[in-house]
Amino acid sequence: MRTIRRITLFVLLTVLTQFGGFVYLLNGYLFKKWTLINRFFAFLMLYFMFLLFFVPLTARIVDRVPLPAHNSDFIGPANYMTIVLGRNYVKQDLYKAVIESAAVFGKKYPTAKITYLDAGFALSSWIPIIPHSGHNGGKSLDFGFIYDDAEGEVKRGSPSWSGYGVYAQEKLTNNQKKCFKENSMYGLSKYFALSTGKGEYKLNKRMTRELVQALHKQTKITKIYLEPYLKSSLGLKRFKKIKFPGCNSVRHDDHIHVQID
Repeated sequence: MRTIRRITLFVLLTVLTQFGGFVYLLNGYLFKKWTLINRFFAFLMLYFMFLLFFVPLTARIVDRVPLPAHNSDFIGPANYMTIVLGRNYVKQDLYKAVIESAAVFGKKYPTAKITYLDAGFALSSWIPIIPHSGHNGGKSLDFGFIYDDAEGEVKRGSPSWSGYGVYAQEKLTNNQKKCFKENSMYGLSKYFALSTGKGEYKLNKRMTRELVQALHKQTKITKIYLEPYLKSSLGLKRFKKIKFPGCNSVRHDDHIHVQID
């Protein structure tokens, strides 16, 4: 039973964070004679040492850098678990494109703040960043939309804890109905919302459109994924980088997906 528990914890920590499983093994080796509670606190200490120091340094070897956690007025995570789990790493080309876009957008709309969701892990690409199929190489990043509150003022943050699962419209288009028939996982993201303040957030189409346009102008960004109806309703039909990822993906009317080659 103890062996099964250890294997389960190792796999779970590896899947969630990439490096957490290694830290778990190292902690067990270094502090195996300590009590369980002491080993737990030792694990936390080791984990955050790796997260804050060793992982960022090692990531640079494979050309990946962390997105800003709290030191930017223009961009930040939907929630800090993205940072704690080390899911905020991108290639430097994508980092530069995102920061430039955020600066341009932020100067025009200082009351708004761009919210990023999942990016990628810091190290190798052989561990997938669940539940995403295309975020393995540090070349992809998801953004939340821009929202207003009930009074029409810009409201920072996301209508769900994870940033996913709250869609621009509830009514399905014919294309989405087709996708649900072809792919039972198409609506998976709604199960990752966790909690929602849906009624407190209203999509700001103008600012969301301008955010997508700012990202589209970046030459390094080659693809932006949105649902076809949303591309149309946001007035973005003529923008060729904006594509529909297909029915084999998940819905893209709760977030903006960008990537580089």
